[in-house]
Amino acid sequence: MTPAGFLASDHPPLPLQGGQNWVTSIVNAIMNSSYWANTAIFLTWDDWGGFYDHVIPPTIDGLGLGLRVPLIVISPYAKQGYISHNLGEFSSFVKFLETNFNLPSLGQRDANSQISDLMDFFDFQQTPQPPLILNLLNYSSTLIVPAVPGVPGAVSPPVGGPQSTYLYSVIYTRTDTPAVHNVIIDGVAHAMNRIGPVLGGILYQYKQSLSVGLNHGFSFTFSDGLGMITIPYNGIQFPGPEVHPFNLILNITPSVATVNQTVTYNVKYRSSTNTPPTQTEVDIDGVVHTMVKQPGTNYQAGVNYTYTTTLPIGEHYYRFLFDDGSGYGVADYEGTTKPVVSPIILSGSGVNPTSGPSSTMFTFKTTYADSSGLAPTQATLYVDSTAYPLNYVSGSYTTGALYQVGIKLPVGNHTFYFVFSDGNTSWGDPLNASSPTTFVGPNVGPTAKAVAPGTLITAPITTPMEDPG
Repeated sequence: MTPAGFLASDHPPLPLQGGQNWVTSIVNAIMNSSYWANTAIFLTWDDWGGFYDHVIPPTIDGLGLGLRVPLIVISPYAKQGYISHNLGEFSSFVKFLETNFNLPSLGQRDANSQISDLMDFFDFQQTPQPPLILNLLNYSSTLIVPAVPGVPGAVSPPVGGPQSTYLYSVIYTRTDTPAVHNVIIDGVAHAMNRIGPVLGGILYQYKQSLSVGLNHGFSFTFSDGLGMITIPYNGIQFPGPEVHPFNLILNITPSVATVNQTVTYNVKYRSSTNTPPTQTEVDIDGVVHTMVKQPGTNYQAGVNYTYTTTLPIGEHYYRFLFDDGSGYGVADYEGTTKPVVSPIILSGSGVNPTSGPSSTMFTFKTTYADSSGLAPTQATLYVDSTAYPLNYVSGSYTTGALYQVGIKLPVGNHTFYFVFSDGNTSWGDPLNASSPTTFVGPNVGPTAKAVAPGTLITAPITTPMEDPG
């Protein structure tokens, strides 16, 4: 359900000048093999990096595209120094294979004529380029910066104020307990707390407040049984966080909207010096808007600033830009993908009751709304991945039509979700933005416990778990 980023060939295809060791190892192994003469390697990133880009993502279907991500092409037939201006995205890799091997399209994205097949990166008439073998960089994988759903990055938040609490996080990949497990903040060592296992290792964290300033920095130093490991490896600290004289409390409603539904961006601005802001902007998809001040002059307690708008179909990205004129510059509060605007919305989804014996008839229901007033071509309930068609009950497709089905279930704890389509686009509830997510329930059995309505479970579970060790 998440739109892929579209590809930006911001780097020449050859040579590949560095990169992580695992990438270099793979590339070097292929270059040293007999396969090099028939090789094309596409190196890209699976996520966008913020509002660094000047290009607004194109809208090509119901969810559009995300912000641009880099693409590097490595091949003896890659054009040297070439930067493509064609529109590519992650399905372009599939389209490349389809074009190269004369295969039919697998889906809508790779069949879209707007999407590049990446063939323009290559000149198959040129003299094949020899391999460029790079020396490996020595490094340890003992410490890694978290990149796990539900776990903050190295420092969170990266921008805040003196009232913020900053959380430092690192993952220790060994199974032993390190004798030293410190975060070095502005030159001072602090022992980190062992939180517990997460994907990739053991999570360690430490939190504290900081004084106003833009020159904070930090690093992590652990013992690994052989010696001391410090990241970053180059002796330079991670920069941040930025601590401005004010805090922002952010809220965007709704998180999922229909076409023409009003979206409200709200910021509560709190200044430790009771100073009003000199800049109050929200950047939505690369377009900056001035926010409107709400009543109030007590900036220490907090004053609200809002901006309301409607947005086209797709996922939207935002950030807030505030300044108080104190000389510390603009505080750039990066946002996330909110809201998602879809022609289809599912709401009020649930099951009643949420527990009972195996003789219970469980009623699953959801309300379907389509901005074009189209009837659903698919209205499906999935319980434990088994599909059940839903029945129309009442209501308008434009404002909301109730669908439901009653079924009996065997003893056990169940999960469920809904999928609808209007023939043009599809929608699920829960919306699987990054990981498989389902509603919990119903629990079935003679002593089954009720489930709070709307309870979700995301799998695989990668958030920190309690660990008394």
